[in-house]
Formats: sequence, C-alpha cells, structure tokens
Amino acid sequence: LTSTKRHACPHNGNKESVVAAYLIRRLLLVIPTLWAIITINFFIVQIAPGGPVDQAIAAIELGHTSGFTGGGGGDGLGHAKAGAGNIGDGQYRGSRGLDPEVIAEITKRYGFDKPLHERYFAMLWNYMRLDFGDSFAFDIWSSTLIIVGYAIPAFLFAILLIVLFAGGSYLDWFPLRGLVSSNFDTLSWYGKAIDYLWHITLPVLATVIGGFATLTMLTKNSFLDEIRKQYVVTARAKGLDEKKILYRHVFRNAMLLVIAGFPATFISMFFTGSLLIEVMFSLNGLGLLGYEATLQRDYPVMFGTLYIFTLIGLLLNIVSDITY
Repeated sequence: LTSTKRHACPHNGNKESVVAAYLIRRLLLVIPTLWAIITINFFIVQIAPGGPVDQAIAAIELGHTSGFTGGGGGDGLGHAKAGAGNIGDGQYRGSRGLDPEVIAEITKRYGFDKPLHERYFAMLWNYMRLDFGDSFAFDIWSSTLIIVGYAIPAFLFAILLIVLFAGGSYLDWFPLRGLVSSNFDTLSWYGKAIDYLWHITLPVLATVIGGFATLTMLTKNSFLDEIRKQYVVTARAKGLDEKKILYRHVFRNAMLLVIAGFPATFISMFFTGSLLIEVMFSLNGLGLLGYEATLQRDYPVMFGTLYIFTLIGLLLNIVSDITY
C-alpha cells in the first residue's frame, strides 16, 4: 500500500504538469494567431476601394455634413477607419471640386496623413492598450459594464452579490434570506419599511441589472441611429441649439423604440428570472409559488399566477401603445 501511494503522487503530479504545459502552449498560441488575423485584415482593408475619407467627401458633396463628424483626432486605425484607397497621392473618388485644404483636413482627421507602416504599428500599440479608436462615440467603461450586464444572467449576479455583500466571503451588510427579520412585528412602521427594503435590496439588484443593461443598450443604439438621420443635419444647418435638437427632436423619435420594447424587457426581467432569484434568497414570491404549484398539480394556484403574469403583461402592452 505504501508503495502504491508513493507511485501515485508522482503520476498525479506529472498529469497536472502536462495539463498546465498544454494550457500555457495554447495561451501562447493566441498571441501570434491574433497578430496574424489583425495584420491580414489591416492590409486587406487598406487596399480595398472606398473608406472613411471617401465617404466623408461624398457626404460633404451631398450636403450630409454629419459624415464629416465623429472622426476627430483619428489615427487611421480600427475596422471602421482603416479602409482607404490610394492614400499616397491624395486622390479620392469624388474629391474633384473640393478645396484641397478641405481634403487635407479630412485626411488628417481620419489619420490617413500618416504613412502605412506608422499607422500599422500605432494600431498594434493601441490594441495592446485596449484602445480601439474613436470610430464610435461612447464611453468605454460604461459600455463595457452595460455589455457585461447584458450578457451575464441574473442568478450569476445574485451569487456575486451574496459573496460580496451577504456574508459570503467579504462584507456582511445585507441579510441572506427572507423578506423580513424575526423581530419584524415589534418594529415601528418606519422600522418595518426600512427592514423590508433592507431585505429586498440584493434580490432587486440581481433582478434589475440585466434588464437595465438591455434597456440601456436599446436606448443607446436608438439614439445613435436617430442622430445620424437627415432631419438632424437639417436642424443643425438651420442653426438650432444642440440641446433643442436632442430633446425636442431626437429624444421623441428615439424613445419610441425604447417604449415599444419596454414591456417585453420588464416581463422577462421580473417573471422569467424571478424563480432562481427567489430560490437563492429564500423568498416566497410568485415565481416560486407558480413553480411549486406546477409540480404539485395545484391548478388553482398555477392558473392564478399565470393569470397575474398575463394580466400585467397585457396592461404593460396597453400602456406602451398609448405612450407610443
């Protein structure tokens, strides 16, 4: 037995070292593979016809001055900005008739006044710093948080909140389970309200984060689509203030899509993911009630919860239609 144990330990150690070496090799292969893909795409885009400079020139000649915005301080990098044709001679399709100074300014704005090799190495350096350029005007950190909130399901946020704030491993600020404390009946009305809010803070946060991220992405994309439309260019050409354009014109049109998508987001946020949240925080909610009624074939309760969910969804659709 002693001999077997002595031989088993080196064998397990060798297996772990083989797995670790394999993972290291695979991770190291990511670097040249990523470099090759980015390099090939960079040079393919460089020789492809058309590009942001050509599009900006065409937009100016057509009167769509918005095509000349959004690229300030560019370095000719990124998938949205790297596709210019023959840069060296400064001849762009559609540039005839424009002032050469305007063309030079556009070229500089998008970063194509620099040599090809300089743009390439600048691109690699910026990508190493996770700087992907200014093709799209948005805050990197807030957009990253929104995308993470959109991608991660609610129950994973619940686990994270429990570990961080409910005594899991770090802070013990909020209760782990239940809607009220054991001394709830002895509290004043003000104390009862505080105690109830204290108990539902983490469940509500875990439920709302995903839905909030969905609505935020929908709102952002809707506003970006509206800002690029012709009526915004016309309003700017008339000399209207940017705040008036944003709140009086863009806001109304952009919120139509958000209002139309709100009921579905609300229903999925509070009803679809409520079961796991209620189980994790030991809450006696409608989701858990309906699930247990389905398992026990308790038809009155099962159809009662279905009735409530359906009624709320239909009422939200009516409110959305009226607001729309």
